[in-house]
Amino acid sequence: MSELERVFKKNKELEKEILLLRGIEKEKKKSIPSYQFSKVTDTILENLFDIEQIIDREKFNNWFDNSLILDEK
Repeated sequence: MSELERVFKKNKELEKEILLLRGIEKEKKKSIPSYQFSKVTDTILENLFDIEQIIDREKFNNWFDNSLILDEK
């Protein structure tokens, strides 16, 4: 086998390897979803994460439990 044939064969092998690697990279990109911040909805977040709403209502008790006295002036 001449030097030119070996280079040609090596070139073909490298081309195949590049195509294989590109395919793997495309698969990796497809398997990881990405979302634009402005388009993220509650439904998407609920599907991705276990969201638990924690509200400390005591912080608001003084707002809502106060009685207001209104004067007619």
